[in-house]
Order: sequence, then structure tokens, then C-alpha cells
Amino acid sequence: MSKILLFISFVVVSISASAQYSPEKKTAYVTNSYNAPGLKMKRTGTTLTVVGGALLVGGVILVSNASALYYNSSNTNGTTTSSGDPKGGFGILMVVGGVGMIVPGVILMSRGSKKYKQYKEEQNLSLGIRAAGLSLKYSF
Repeated sequence: MSKILLFISFVVVSISASAQYSPEKKTAYVTNSYNAPGLKMKRTGTTLTVVGGALLVGGVILVSNASALYYNSSNTNGTTTSSGDPKGGFGILMVVGGVGMIVPGVILMSRGSKKYKQYKEEQNLSLGIRAAGLSLKYSF
């Protein structure tokens, strides 16, 4: 019975220790590694950058192996005519899509990293030396 009470008290203390009070919102919110400011933005940016890079590399490979950089297909009265190379057409689309994902991905990743780093710095103990004296700040 005492082990259960010890476990419950440990859980309550750990939950209350990871909560922060926000005077602007007048509420307490729980901070952890999943909802830290900037972390979701950083992860989204990383995902966009990686997927965009894969699309860009795949598109460049398709374009380099294509005989023409365009593809046109038409169906008129049951007769299908096509010109160009589908590898070239799809390769260009992949390159454009890859660049379109890399650019915002890098922006999101860098801004998210900056916000997350700033958040982590605010969470630590800081000592301020000013003309009026010393100040000690500990945030948890």
C-alpha cells in the first residue's frame, strides 16, 4: 500500500513540476518535448526538406535519362498520339516539387530551431548582473 501511495505522490509531483504558469493567459500549461515552442515547426521543416531532397534527386535522375524534356499525349477519335519522353516530363515535375518543398522546409526548420533554442535557454537558471544589483532567475 505504501508503494502505491509513493508512486501516486511521485506522479503528482512530476506533473506539477513540469507545469508552468503563464500570467498572460492566467492558466498553467504542461510543457514537455512534444509541445515545446518551435519543435513541431522544426520537425515539419525537416520532413519537408528530406522529402523535397528525395524528389529533387529522383527528378534529376529522370531528367538526365530522358531523351526529351517534355511529354505530350492526346487521344482524338480513338487514336492516341504521344510525343516526347514521359521520364523528362515527370522528372521536371519532380524537380519543381522538390524545390518547392525544400525552400519552405529550410525556412521552417531554421525558424523552429531558433524558437526551440530560445525556449530551452529560458528554461534554465540564469544570473543577471545589472547596475541595481544581482538577479537570480530559475524557470522550470
